[in-house]
Amino acid sequence: MLPTRPESIWHAKVGKSGGVTAYTFDQLMKAIHESGEVNSHTPLSVPANPNVFKPAGEWPAFQKKFGTTPWKVRINGAEYIARGNVELREWAGSKRIAPDTEIFDDYQEEWVKAGSLTELKGAFNAGCLGSFLLGLR
Repeated sequence: MLPTRPESIWHAKVGKSGGVTAYTFDQLMKAIHESGEVNSHTPLSVPANPNVFKPAGEWPAFQKKFGTTPWKVRINGAEYIARGNVELREWAGSKRIAPDTEIFDDYQEEWVKAGSLTELKGAFNAGCLGSFLLGLR
């Protein structure tokens, strides 16, 4: 029989007191998905760096979950960084980017058109609807 490896422990500063709570990975997932005890702003340390705390949304392992993935955007040969889904949607809504703008998708590991991203679904036509609704007044 192979020896068992001890389970990795994650640490989060939760609650108003900011006390440190230890979690197994399964417990951490429940604290994120079920109780909401851990969110993108909760200071979290990873098992390999138990003394380094930063917001959970800044750890690459949780960026997709919290929508904090930085997006590399290419416009006229220059590259810009949108800091998460909210900022990327703001850029689309303000027409700083168009559906044919190239965006690097870390999960597909390739450049894709902005209009193909599920994170931007509906973001490009939101302005048109707002203009239409104002015209109805």
